[in-house]
Amino acid sequence: MKWKEIREKYPNKWVAIVNFTEDPDNPPNSQGELFAVAASERALVLMIKEQKGENIPLAIEFTGERLKDFAGGIWQIKELNSQEITD
Repeated sequence: MKWKEIREKYPNKWVAIVNFTEDPDNPPNSQGELFAVAASERALVLMIKEQKGENIPLAIEFTGERLKDFAGGIWQIKELNSQEITD
């Protein structure tokens, strides 16, 4: 699914994308497979922790306006306990 389609279908949501391929020349054409969608970053991370059986790289992005302090990018979530997650 292309980034443009994900943003249109899931506005103002946090999304986790696997097999993400970035197109730096045309970001809306970046694409990947949608893994999880949540209203908050905290909820998304908890969903990933519960669903992921193995450590695979994924992109975590916000589909709304970019937050000042969040650059996005490829994350790999390994062992993470809920005490480490803050809103």
